[in-house]
Amino acid sequence: MNAPKRSLQVNVRLSPDALHLMRQAAEQCWPGVPLSNSTLLLTLAQHKAQEILERKRRVKKKGVEYASRQVSGEGKPRATHKPGPHP
Repeated sequence: MNAPKRSLQVNVRLSPDALHLMRQAAEQCWPGVPLSNSTLLLTLAQHKAQEILERKRRVKKKGVEYASRQVSGEGKPRATHKPGPHP
């Protein structure tokens, strides 16, 4: 049997301005590190993808935490019904 490929080829066309912008971003993240165009693009894309997923997880956790505290839209605790004495 043939083993599945471990890599996927992707072809990308960028304007010189877009490549320059990405090189500037990479220089901010990894100063002085020589990166090929492909490594530059893939590393920045992976870095941004991880950031997006972590942000979604944080929002999801906050939503669960927020709902578990039973807070109204104004940020005040919801009024709960207290049963009165039974006759």
